[in-house]
Amino acid sequence: MSALDYPSWSFSGVIRHHECDPKRHEVKIRTLFDLLQTAAACHADELNFGMDALAARGQLWVLSRLKLRIKRALKLGESFTVETRPSGVHRLFALRQYVIRDQEGNDAVHSSSEWLLLRRDTYRPIPPSPIFAPGMLEAMNPEVFFPDLGKLPEHEIAERPIRFPVRHSGIDVNGHLNNALYAMNAADAVAALIDSYPAFEELQINFNHAAMLGEVVCSGAVKTPEGTYYADGRSSDGAKLYYQALFRLQE
Repeated sequence: MSALDYPSWSFSGVIRHHECDPKRHEVKIRTLFDLLQTAAACHADELNFGMDALAARGQLWVLSRLKLRIKRALKLGESFTVETRPSGVHRLFALRQYVIRDQEGNDAVHSSSEWLLLRRDTYRPIPPSPIFAPGMLEAMNPEVFFPDLGKLPEHEIAERPIRFPVRHSGIDVNGHLNNALYAMNAADAVAALIDSYPAFEELQINFNHAAMLGEVVCSGAVKTPEGTYYADGRSSDGAKLYYQALFRLQE
């Protein structure tokens, strides 16, 4: 896919000091999630199915799965543009694609995501198709960067060195831990395993359970037989599986 088309939305910015790792001065995973989340939220507002519009209907969006591939890591001080578009509906998932381009206009990051539309009172998923304006679904480009964001197999993790208490500052507008902080938590679990902040090439993260204020996300990582890195986060008693993530590092 060479470009994102109707109905797309974009914004530009620059990579700041606190958004980079200390060794390579490359953008962190959490920052990428923040950028994609901002693009999705702002575009949904423009298309009249954003947070306020859905709240009036007793509904909300939650991110269920996201996969991204870093073609070239953005660096400190570098300008960028984020562009996004919805790409249709698959079962109960609303699909959305993203491109982050560098200051030369080259694609630096590709990403696909799947979102669930929930009833606010029960947190039960409902079909998302009715929220789109007439003709919008038919006009969308259905191409996706990553067509199969399925379930991730679990891997046994012997140690969970990352204990992340969910505090007020981590709670987002939906009342639970923000998705970018799950990504940060997963990246820290891999970093603890290899004793260095990793140079990531690819990541898929599946959000399985909302972490609420006062809970503790206990995370760890393990290298898989395929050479990738699996991380997940559980509650202190092991009963809740908050997220699963699968990373591929740069060669």
